[in-house]
Amino acid sequence: MQMKWGLAAAVLGLAVAGVALTGCEEVSTDGAMEILPSSPVIGLNAAVELTAIPPGSTPDTSNANYLLVPATNAALPFVWEVSNPELGTIISTGGLSAVYRSSRTPGTNAIKVRDQLNREGVTVVTQYN
Repeated sequence: MQMKWGLAAAVLGLAVAGVALTGCEEVSTDGAMEILPSSPVIGLNAAVELTAIPPGSTPDTSNANYLLVPATNAALPFVWEVSNPELGTIISTGGLSAVYRSSRTPGTNAIKVRDQLNREGVTVVTQYN
């Protein structure tokens, strides 16, 4: 009789563990984000809109706004950073996009975006006279 109760307890324990495990969703933190346009070239004191493409999303490059299919992989809000603030700054952000404005100094500036799952993307803006 004691053997049957031990077996029943083991089966019940496995069943409870199985229910607990199936209720968990796995969130992937793999994959880098892409930033479009890729490696933009702009003049001095000019602006460019940058759009972050989360992993698993497909950009519609025929549309100037890069509409995504699907955009559900975005872990908002995004954090945008420039490597050299003397060359330019992020002047606005919203959703998947940010606007970078160059200064009056030529050069290259790396722009990084990071989402709430710590996935990152980088592009380099070249600004010229």
